[in-house]
Amino acid sequence: MLVGMLPILLKRLHLFQSVVIVHSYCEHMAVVKLAAEDVHVNNSFGLFVAFAILGFDMTFVFISYILIFQTVSRLPQKEARFKAFNTCTAHIIVFLEFYILAFFSFFSHRFGHVSAYAHILSSTIYLLVPPALNPIVYGLKTTEIRMRVAHLFIIKPDTQK
Repeated sequence: MLVGMLPILLKRLHLFQSVVIVHSYCEHMAVVKLAAEDVHVNNSFGLFVAFAILGFDMTFVFISYILIFQTVSRLPQKEARFKAFNTCTAHIIVFLEFYILAFFSFFSHRFGHVSAYAHILSSTIYLLVPPALNPIVYGLKTTEIRMRVAHLFIIKPDTQK
């Protein structure tokens, strides 16, 4: 619902300096920056949406991990606790890589004086890097995958001489 309001806010803008978005995809703030009229409502609401979505996500994930860690710490077997904490570590890494890049992208649009090329690069990284790293982060946690990758990169003596 929050994000659904952004196109409505864009619809009320009528004067634009240009119709070319200097961005790799159509992002709300990229369009707002083209407007040649008052955009305080768009800026404020966009910032509210960023804080609300990221804030709610982070709060609920944080509470979930507190509950998970409390439950895991009560497990009687040390190996089971270690395995559960190890799995949670991978989840936290994926969570942090996504939200750190998202925060940079959202706030550099509003507060930073970042060049257009740097912002396009950071926004594209924010969209592409977390999904690309997910298989690596989760795959390295799996013993079978880790062993297979290790065998691929181990230099074997040339047996065909």
